Amino acid sequence: MRCLALAQAWKDLGGTVTFVSREAPGSSSKRLVGEGIDLRSLQSIPGTVEDAQETARIARTRNGSWIVVDGYHFGSQYQETIKNYGFRLLCLDDFGHAGHYYADIVVNQNIGADRAMYPAHEDYTDLLLGTSYVLLRREFRSWKSYQREIGQVPRKVLLTIGGGDPDNVTSRVIEGISLPGNADLSLVVIVGPHNPYLDQVRSVAARAPFPVHIIENPESMPGCMAWADLAVSGAGSTCWELLYMGLPAAVIQLAENQRPIAEGLAGLGAVIDLGPSRALDPGRVAGAVRTLLALTPEQRKAYPGYRRLIDGDGAIRVIAKMKQHEGHR
Repeated sequence: MRCLALAQAWKDLGGTVTFVSREAPGSSSKRLVGEGIDLRSLQSIPGTVEDAQETARIARTRNGSWIVVDGYHFGSQYQETIKNYGFRLLCLDDFGHAGHYYADIVVNQNIGADRAMYPAHEDYTDLLLGTSYVLLRREFRSWKSYQREIGQVPRKVLLTIGGGDPDNVTSRVIEGISLPGNADLSLVVIVGPHNPYLDQVRSVAARAPFPVHIIENPESMPGCMAWADLAVSGAGSTCWELLYMGLPAAVIQLAENQRPIAEGLAGLGAVIDLGPSRALDPGRVAGAVRTLLALTPEQRKAYPGYRRLIDGDGAIRVIAKMKQHEGHR
């Protein structure tokens, strides 16, 4: 999704975009094609030198000026290979996994991102670090003037765990929210296009003591967030969207790289950190929801203030830096 956000901003400025991947699931492909984005398939194993060579050849046929990579398998050798082919390279990163960075630009949009995470890089490498560079999709940027209405009796809960949910966290969260004390609710569950447990999610939802509406691939994610009074979410990129929409939330660490995001935002009081998904406690989920429901209107009015961290212009800042690099070569 953050690649899509950058692609949208690039296209809005008149550029063209090609997505290259080993595997592009059907619904994601439809979304990209609908955006006017070209798709190309890779035959090589991701992150290998062969992958870099194949990607560079595709970029050359598309007259590409930049290659953007997002993934923990794009290490130093991969980056150096891309650069040796003469392309400008941007790496979307989370914790400095690659060791030495040959990229022209490294973007780490996470709270707590620090130059100390990147001790080894080329002299020309620009490090764009922190929430000023959060990449929001166009559908969120169009809500820039949105002002959340604070009702007196919150009861609308949004649950979104991401596109795949391989550990069926969605079902466990519904079970937690369904524990006694949370009966007078309305729950909307966003199910991603690659969720293998949809039938189980529906079964658990049918047993909930409140109405549950399951939405697959919503047309407007910001619209869903505007509807809700609070959310339970994975602690990835969705956190930035929730902050942008001023929505109180409890977040779950679905992967180790999400821990700094969850802990950093919890330290600011912006979210409740429910910890790693592997140790998710249904009672703690229920308690977090009750805590958020008990916020006074005055307390909930503080949440739109977290938009100061996410102003929606991160993609534009990144592209401006990319254009600077083009001007230097």
